Amino acid sequence: MDTLIKWISTLAPFLATYPPFVKVIFSAWVLLTAVGLICLVLAKPGSAVKESEDKNETAAVTQAQAPAAPGGRSDVPKDVWMIIDGSEFFAAREGAQVRVIADVNGTELTYPSRAGVEWLEVGPSMSSQLFKLPPTKERYLIRFKADVRVPVRHGEPITGQLTSVKEDVINLATDLPFNGRYVLHTFDPIHRARSADADAQLSYRLTYDPK
Repeated sequence: MDTLIKWISTLAPFLATYPPFVKVIFSAWVLLTAVGLICLVLAKPGSAVKESEDKNETAAVTQAQAPAAPGGRSDVPKDVWMIIDGSEFFAAREGAQVRVIADVNGTELTYPSRAGVEWLEVGPSMSSQLFKLPPTKERYLIRFKADVRVPVRHGEPITGQLTSVKEDVINLATDLPFNGRYVLHTFDPIHRARSADADAQLSYRLTYDPK
């Protein structure tokens, strides 16, 4: 301390006229100020690094906790496809033909929908058809109905309708790939009623891979 007081007295001659206790207080103040400045300089880079590390850690935790969409990225939803494999009639008349309408989250898809083909003959050799479904974040609500036509030799074909009150709920996070069988009943348009017995069954699938 004596050396510091002498050094400061040399640099500040005005202190020579003051009592020794004033010189001691002034010297202590200068010393504490210098120590404080050194601490601020040394501590600042460390704090900045710590703050940067905390931000990086928080971002990593947030990213790890964010739910990933199918396919690995939460910002890019993956396409979902429906494959209708065909329908089976439990008591079909020979030559019966069918046209199916699928309602997927309010969007209607018609099977068959190929150019020039409006009806498919019911049987084990029915061709399947692929549909790209509208995007959704959570689930699909699916219903089916069908028009049936039975050609006759003379006169107009006999037509009818198949329907169901069933609704299939397919959750993206837990249910895909999904294999479904949808039962249809004869619908009476005059009395607005469906039969109690099942008359047909539709086979379909939901998948991320259309191949």
